Amino acid sequence: MEGVKAMEMREILFRGKRVDNGEWVEGFYVVIAGENHYIFTGRIDLTQGSIGCEYFKVDSKTVCRYTGLTDKNGVKIFEGDIVTESDRTPATDVLNGIAHDTATGRTFVTGKNWPKLFEIEILPK
Repeated sequence: MEGVKAMEMREILFRGKRVDNGEWVEGFYVVIAGENHYIFTGRIDLTQGSIGCEYFKVDSKTVCRYTGLTDKNGVKIFEGDIVTESDRTPATDVLNGIAHDTATGRTFVTGKNWPKLFEIEILPK
């Protein structure tokens, strides 16, 4: 149809650290009664004679959303991902990648050997 623009679908995914063992889990984010935070993985749980869904209680301070992007190794990039000082070497301190997502207006930078991609905001002078 003329004048109708197709929307690009984006995977909606969250991750958070489990409160019982600190491991990261990915899936759907659910908050119950405003204080209980869970990630539902989407896996079917057939234990104890009934059908259920696998879920884990997570620390709400660790929950972040998938950006829809992956790094050069195909690893999903989540909001808040950062490069630590241990990730840096003289060979990694080279900025060489800038990307702008016109659909969302978001801008990203990366480096020659950086393991992560960073979202940036360009402020007016």
